[in-house]
Amino acid sequence: MYKRQPHFVPIDLWVYYDADDDRTLDPGEGVIGIPVLVYDTATGIQITQDFTDEEGHLQFTVAAQGLARLDIPYLGVSYVVGEEGATVYVRVAPAAP
Repeated sequence: MYKRQPHFVPIDLWVYYDADDDRTLDPGEGVIGIPVLVYDTATGIQITQDFTDEEGHLQFTVAAQGLARLDIPYLGVSYVVGEEGATVYVRVAPAAP
């Protein structure tokens, strides 16, 4: 079976609670301490895990044979990032009154 050589995938992630419901990341809306897991889609192996910082931000580069899949279990979301990398915004909407 052919095995791909790992390539580097840059990922820039922002998780925010959109308190004013304007669909824009504003100062003070970042969600701190959200765990993020990253898996290699070619192997299914977890590559890394980390937590968002005080601004709801997490930036890293992973080595993957396939695409990189970001899982945010706490929020029940998952994103697949291509070889070119991506900036991902995860918006947490305010509850309806």
